[in-house]
Parts: sequence; structure tokens; C-alpha cells
Amino acid sequence: MACTSEPQRRSTRASGWPARITAANGGADATKLDRSRHTSTSRSRRLRRAAAACLLIAQSIIGMIGTAAEPVETEQARVDAVKAAVIMANSLERDYWEDPSAFSGWDAVYAHFRRGYSAEIAERMTRFTLDNDGDFATWVPDEVHVVEVNDSSALAYFDTPPEFGLDGLWGFEDYMVVRLRREDGRWIIDWATDSATPPLPRDKP
Repeated sequence: MACTSEPQRRSTRASGWPARITAANGGADATKLDRSRHTSTSRSRRLRRAAAACLLIAQSIIGMIGTAAEPVETEQARVDAVKAAVIMANSLERDYWEDPSAFSGWDAVYAHFRRGYSAEIAERMTRFTLDNDGDFATWVPDEVHVVEVNDSSALAYFDTPPEFGLDGLWGFEDYMVVRLRREDGRWIIDWATDSATPPLPRDKP
């Protein structure tokens, strides 16, 4: 009896102890796997957050570069543009009479004057041009003086030449004063009058 029972106890210890070790090792492996998965997930989240932050920074930099690259119209640039617009508008009548046959009719002449004038002035210029035999109502100024200018409007004047002045064809005063406004990205003359004195800015007495 003693001989048979002793091996059984050893057999029980032999079979039971490794089983407990295996179970314990299995739990440790599972814990390590869970920690590994958690670490991997956390790292992925951090990488995604870092990538998103980098993307936002890159977009901000690109936006700043784009803004800096956009041309900014200076005060002098606006003044120069107004001067050029006045000269161009006052060249249109002369350009027409250089080759009247190039214009097929009323609409073509109107479109020509519309390049530099408001619709109302362009209509008047078209009517005058087609109804007369070559008398000029405008002249190309030697110099244009810009009194004031902002993003949408401007005030300018230029000298009246003697042939258009008080002793000339039209009897105009010494200065021609014009107001301009922006239309479709360009300056056009939308008001004009002759004056005995140069105009003052509207914010001055």
C-alpha cells in the first residue's frame, strides 16, 4: 500500500505543478499581449495627432505664403492707374477719327467709348461723334493731376488747352475736372466739368 501510494503522490505533483506553471505563464503572456496592443494603439493615436498638427501647420504656412505673394496695390500704383485711365479715355475720340470705317455702327462706337467712360457719357460721346463732321469734344492731356484716390473712386483734373478754352472752340474754363470710379476692375470717367480753379480734396474746405 505504501509503495503504491507514494508514486501516485509523485505523479500528482509531477502532473499538477507544470500545469500551474503553464497557466501562470499563459496569463503573463496574455497580459503582455494586452499591454503591447494598448501601447501600439496609443502610439498610433499619437502619430495621427502629430500628423494632423503637422498638416495644420503646413496649411497655415501655405496660406501665409499665398497671402504674401498677392500683390498689394500701393497709393502710387492707384495714382498711376488713374492717370493712365484719364489719358486713355481722352484718347478714344481721337482713335475713332483716325479710322472711322473700322466701326460698323452705333453699337461699335458706343462699345469703343464705353472702354473709358460710364454708360451715360459713352452714349453722349457716341451721339456727338456720329452727328458731327470731325469736331473734337475731348483732348489728350499732357499731364493729369490726381487730387484724391481710394479703392473705388478718384478725383483728378488737367489743364484746358487754349483751342478749347475761353477764347477757343468750346469756351471751357482753365481746368477740366473729372471723377472716376472702379468698374469691372478698371477706372472709368463717370463725371466731368470745366472749372476756373483746380479742385480740392473733399475732406478740405
